Amino acid sequence: MLQWLRTYQIENRDLPELKECHGSPRSLGLHFLDELRGFYDKKSGLEGWVRRATEEGDGQALYHLGRFYGEGEEIESNPQKAFACFYHSVQYKHGGAMGALAMCYEDGQGTRQDFLKALSFYFQSHHQENAEATRILGLLYLRGRIVSKKPETALKFLDEAYKNGDCLLYTSPS
Repeated sequence: MLQWLRTYQIENRDLPELKECHGSPRSLGLHFLDELRGFYDKKSGLEGWVRRATEEGDGQALYHLGRFYGEGEEIESNPQKAFACFYHSVQYKHGGAMGALAMCYEDGQGTRQDFLKALSFYFQSHHQENAEATRILGLLYLRGRIVSKKPETALKFLDEAYKNGDCLLYTSPS
């Protein structure tokens, strides 16, 4: 579906019609990418997308918007706005946002550094079967960062991350 929308946008620059026909915040995300490239007013497009995603309870849209802000992808990087998007996305139980929020707390990006909150959100994300958060928990236990160094626990998390498809582990650590 997303590939179709992207193709539709490239071939048929009738983006306002696309916005009317495909009005969910997820599909508006693709529409918004073109707004970011200068087709429409960036500020009103961004604020409208955030408002609509929040009103409709679309945690996925908020999570991706947080990534745009966090990575400076197509828009100027803003750690505070990234944190706010992840925080609101967590309200909708988005596992990826829980992991992203954990990273914000761990590194002090967009908020004050808080290792206990970081660890809590890593575990919440892990329980949502987020392989990246599971890998990070394994690395935290392996290195003794935030938690006590426990190689056996680390291997358990790293093996689980591998089994859940974590792309950064190419061979099973067990």
